[in-house]
Amino acid sequence: MSARTWNVLLLAIMLLLVCLTLLQNCQLDGLENRVIANTDRLDELLQSRRAGDEPPSSAGKGQTTAVEGNLLEPCYAYPLPANTSYGGTLRVSGREPLTLNPYLSKSAKVHEIYTYISSRLAARDSSDPERWCSALATDVQQKDGGRNYIITLRPGVTWQEPMVDWNDPSFDWLKVPHQLVADDFIFALDIITNQQTGGQAAALRTDLDDMLGYEALDPYTISVSFRESRPSHFSALMELKPMPRWLYMHDRDGSPFPRETWGESFSKHWYNHRAIGVGPFRLESWESGETMRLGRNLAYWGPRPAFDTVVIRFGKDPEVQVRRFETGELDVVTVRGTQLKAMESGKSASGEASSHVKRTSHRELSLFYVAWNLRLPLFSDSRVRRAMAMAMNRQRILDVTSGGLGGIPSEALPMQHPCYDSTVQPIPFDKSGAASLLERAGWRDADGDGIREKIVDGATIPLEFSLLFFDSGEWRSAMKIYQHDLLSIGVQMTPRSLPWSALSQRMEDRDFQAFTGYMAYDWAQDMTVLWHSREADRPGSLNRSGLKDPQVDLLTDRLRTLVDPSARNETCGQLHRLINQLQPQTAILQAERAVLYRDTLNPLVFSPTMSYRNPLLWSFKPTQSR
Repeated sequence: MSARTWNVLLLAIMLLLVCLTLLQNCQLDGLENRVIANTDRLDELLQSRRAGDEPPSSAGKGQTTAVEGNLLEPCYAYPLPANTSYGGTLRVSGREPLTLNPYLSKSAKVHEIYTYISSRLAARDSSDPERWCSALATDVQQKDGGRNYIITLRPGVTWQEPMVDWNDPSFDWLKVPHQLVADDFIFALDIITNQQTGGQAAALRTDLDDMLGYEALDPYTISVSFRESRPSHFSALMELKPMPRWLYMHDRDGSPFPRETWGESFSKHWYNHRAIGVGPFRLESWESGETMRLGRNLAYWGPRPAFDTVVIRFGKDPEVQVRRFETGELDVVTVRGTQLKAMESGKSASGEASSHVKRTSHRELSLFYVAWNLRLPLFSDSRVRRAMAMAMNRQRILDVTSGGLGGIPSEALPMQHPCYDSTVQPIPFDKSGAASLLERAGWRDADGDGIREKIVDGATIPLEFSLLFFDSGEWRSAMKIYQHDLLSIGVQMTPRSLPWSALSQRMEDRDFQAFTGYMAYDWAQDMTVLWHSREADRPGSLNRSGLKDPQVDLLTDRLRTLVDPSARNETCGQLHRLINQLQPQTAILQAERAVLYRDTLNPLVFSPTMSYRNPLLWSFKPTQSR
């Protein structure tokens, strides 16, 4: 090749390199501009969500704020006040949980903690419970007449680092970072449908009992199909929390669990006393009997939470927690109505009864009740159960246990629940009416010993029973009141206190004559779980009384498929009146919790759809030092 040809070739190569360099610089400038624009857009969006506004419109930018047919809205469910001061430590009180696995525990405390640690597919708007805001899901489409849901996940969400000792080489298998993907929800559904798992998973199994199948269509898309269309399916799916298969399907050393028995291994998993999620906070430490410390998750996908740290001080004694608040160790404390009355009367050393302490209250989506075992001859007759309700002085019990703070429902459902019928009145306190009902049911004091009896299957049995209850001073007083009133109409009731763990086990095993329980309800509560006859004998179900009534079955099945609000209201009213008549459970009271908080905080907000507090709605004022 001649020298001239070489020169021409070299010149052409140089020109090509110059062109490629210019092109690359242009591309990098364009990419940088797009990154800056997207960052500005993200900041704008997060600021609007913090203030509780709708996301800014992106019309004219080649984007849309909503997908046609999307069942979710582009809102943030927990907006904070415009004057929020970000940072600092929130110090609250609480009971210590036994486990932190949200698919095993039914404890409201565990689900409150998971409000910090993890996220759901979607969340109800705190100010409008019928409105669903996108969270880990950005789009949900309903197909096949409502029998199929296609769920699109938010990309770029990262799992928190597992809480293990990284100096231990046996945990090296966990060092790989993980993105949230569809399989994390497929695994949650696997947990629910596995017959070896109990607790909360078993309860959710009933909510999703007609699920035909589910699959990951791709890493960020899930398909779930059902036999029939029910409104409750949507809420049950949206409230799912992701669970990492890469963690919970393995032993401590990383070895996978056998496929045949992994449900049993999950129920006693080595990580159940720790927590992992994709939420605004991560578990930093848990000192048994003392505190739990949660730190802000810097990789959180959503708006920044108001606090950098949340410290939960454990304690079973409410008096101790109030003293901690008075000495400045807590920012917020829940107090009993009886404690509040003592403070107001000067019997409590409330050292900060001043303008620096604020008071509020919130009525929980929960209630206390007595469940009767309908499988026993004592309580198989609804007239006897109604008599037990009529002999209960609920107002006096409310005064004794809650200082009069709360209300008396007319049925075993919270008063603000959308299926509660306010036209139905509570059964009145009427001992003479109760005695007449027992007479008509054949229970009479024939031998004059003061206790009624009846011949059942050829044998004379007295009207006497044990009532199990959770041990506390207030409820011991309440049981004495009830015991005295029942004895005055010829019924021998023996109160028997148990620790909560023992009481829960007796409830689950149906080993009781009657018990006093506490239940937190879902806003979209599936009534078949509570009352349907097919739940009566199913282990772990909430129909612990064993109610079997064809009309109740018909109404609860109908409610599962009704969408029209007027039709739902009418059916809810029919069910409410029927349960009020049958009395498988007798509602005692619905608690209203008094809350004291420091004036460094903005006024506390409580979600109407939760039976527990949600501090993601709380924040510090901007001018206060902490």
